Amino acid sequence: MIDDDVALYDVVLSERAYYDFHLARIYVRATSGETAMGEWEKGFWDALETLKSMPYRAIVPESARFKRETRQITYIRKGASYSHRIIYQIQERNRLLVTVVHVRHASRDSISGQEADILQRQSEFDVPISDE
Repeated sequence: MIDDDVALYDVVLSERAYYDFHLARIYVRATSGETAMGEWEKGFWDALETLKSMPYRAIVPESARFKRETRQITYIRKGASYSHRIIYQIQERNRLLVTVVHVRHASRDSISGQEADILQRQSEFDVPISDE
């Protein structure tokens, strides 16, 4: 339950993060089945929901490669052997906003400087998350 006195952040996915999310869904379905994919997807959205009230989590090891401070949460579906890094940035200038810039399987190599530049540019286009 979220305290009514806590300022809530809007959470959006960049187009790239939205694409990454769908690729992860396909991977989970292919490796673990339809039921696991549904559970993974629900847990993913639940993890994003926590960013509305608690966005200040771990800074990604590759944060220096980004133009803005970049943070992450690691989402691991209970009982699964795979996990994903949800990589995001926080903005507080005009509104309280969390933009997810990338969803990445946790076993992948770290983000290169070139990839960070691409992710930064692609984060300019947001896909709002509905409250439904």
